[in-house]
Amino acid sequence: MKMRLALLALAATMIPACGAGGNGSGGSPAGGPDPVLFSDHFSGGLGNWTVMSPSVIIDSPVGNPSPSLWVSSGGKAGAAAARTSATFNANVESGLWIWVDVLPGDSNGSINIVNSASPGTLNTYASITRSGALLSIAGQTKTVTFSEDSVFHRWLFLASDGNGSWWRDDVLLFAFPYGGPMVAIELMDLPYGVGTNFDNVTITN
Repeated sequence: MKMRLALLALAATMIPACGAGGNGSGGSPAGGPDPVLFSDHFSGGLGNWTVMSPSVIIDSPVGNPSPSLWVSSGGKAGAAAARTSATFNANVESGLWIWVDVLPGDSNGSINIVNSASPGTLNTYASITRSGALLSIAGQTKTVTFSEDSVFHRWLFLASDGNGSWWRDDVLLFAFPYGGPMVAIELMDLPYGVGTNFDNVTITN
């Protein structure tokens, strides 16, 4: 965990921003809106999630629109997280599309794609701050930076045709070969600063 934070801090001083999304190309990925396998706007509680920390709550005043999920490590030694109770097949012809709106606070929020067969091995994630992200696909990493703000941004992980890709606001940031296991989605706040809001989690294929 400390190494991920150190990599993000180091790369933020070395890699310039490129357009709105850091270091990628524009344009929305094609296809993928149907069918909806999972959708949660957090207006109905946490019944779809396995909560792995008491500091995971519904944040009624904040969202895109409100409410949203508030995950906070409280700046303590351990991360706080919630994981989908369901798992999803990332090896389908139409692709698996995982959308999450993210608003990092003074913190480092992470969208983790968890291999349900080996949940202790985390190698595909987007670790996000207000001004950058450390992206990983199957253990291959890339750091991107962007202009700092305090608004929700729409993130997408797409698994399709043996590849994975990370997108932010329809801008491609990173792509790399990715095998398609059964996966769960984990929303995490790393032990750095306090709190990340997540909203509008939608999974389609």
